[in-house]
Amino acid sequence: MGINDLLPLLEDIKRDINIWEYKNKVVAVDAYVWLHQCAFGCAESLCTGVVTYQYVVSFILKVKQLIHVGCKPFIVFDGASLPAKASTEESREAQRRK
Repeated sequence: MGINDLLPLLEDIKRDINIWEYKNKVVAVDAYVWLHQCAFGCAESLCTGVVTYQYVVSFILKVKQLIHVGCKPFIVFDGASLPAKASTEESREAQRRK
């Protein structure tokens, strides 16, 4: 689930860009961030058991947008659970169940 408080630490070096600045470059994408964003758009269907694949369609459209501007998407999915984070994962799972 990322690094706590990372974004405020990077505040001084971040800048707004136009996606075209990444033309002809490889762009790494956190797949779970995008899937979460895409699922939000059809959350009611997902939560009520209505079959939908809209989140997959939205995800693919995001990838196609990168390709359209000349980027080469590198889609990254989290790896296996880390033993060092076992207690954190357990507490998150308990919170989700609650």
